[in-house]
Amino acid sequence: MNTSFISHFPPLVKNFELGMFFLGATLALGVVLSLQAVGTAIGSYNKGRLTINVKGVSVSSARVDAVRDLQRKSSDLMRDGVQIISDSPTYTCSTIENVKMTSLEKATQNRYDRAQVLVKSSGSTVGTLANASQGVFQIVAYGATDVSDYGISDTSSIKKNAKAVVSMEYFVGK
Repeated sequence: MNTSFISHFPPLVKNFELGMFFLGATLALGVVLSLQAVGTAIGSYNKGRLTINVKGVSVSSARVDAVRDLQRKSSDLMRDGVQIISDSPTYTCSTIENVKMTSLEKATQNRYDRAQVLVKSSGSTVGTLANASQGVFQIVAYGATDVSDYGISDTSSIKKNAKAVVSMEYFVGK
């Protein structure tokens, strides 16, 4: 081998293992620096994008149509690519105690009227009240026939029916 040719190279090249080490280290350093440049570019790109993160944005209003419209508009925003996490709106009755009292009054009158129809054909009359009890109170979607032993309180529909269950027992008079 011609040693005069090798003598022109630096001493590191003459030692093959050491030369390979430095070649590998140089390549690794190049990969690290390249990845850092890519990361910086992605970070700069994301900094240019405006975002907002809001939590706990709930709405309470007596204007149920406006709440329903707001829900629809949020769906439009989601279709346009705005990331929104939204639950379905819930509709509750703010005057529920008044509704319950009115329903109980109507149900009680209805039971008395039914008792009169039952005893009328027998020539008897409805006497005094012997026993009365209130069952569960149901709030169901308008037109629904759902019934539960534990009661129902529908919050998914705007228009609702309230149902009061009342049992009445009367003495029969002659």
